[in-house]
Amino acid sequence: MKTETTAEPREEKPIFSSPEPQKKELVGVDIFLDWWKGSFYGVANELGGKVEAVNGDGLKLQTIANRGVKVYPNGMPDTFTVDHWRCRFVADAGEGNTVDKNQLISLLQRFNEAGLDVVKTENLYNFDGAKGYSA
Repeated sequence: MKTETTAEPREEKPIFSSPEPQKKELVGVDIFLDWWKGSFYGVANELGGKVEAVNGDGLKLQTIANRGVKVYPNGMPDTFTVDHWRCRFVADAGEGNTVDKNQLISLLQRFNEAGLDVVKTENLYNFDGAKGYSA
């Protein structure tokens, strides 16, 4: 003889929960360039001078990296470089101060006017005061 059992109804729980909203602040931008003048002594300093010339509107160049290695300012001059450069810009009022997207648009216009080939950008954000990007 077969008996039928009734199961207690299960409490439905959400599979995913939403985290508490965080304070999100735009603090800078990484601008990636396609630029090639060879891999020789001083090439990073040449690019550094060109990129510093586009400083302005509350943004300044902090550093340039190539293949993940800091090459400007004060990089090792004999570092092997390729044609892909990351130029980090932050508020000229100091790291951690916020910037707005109009400043980024203006910066990109200055890159274009300087004849520098921007291939990618990544905005830099702080979340609840903590960096949300790599150093």
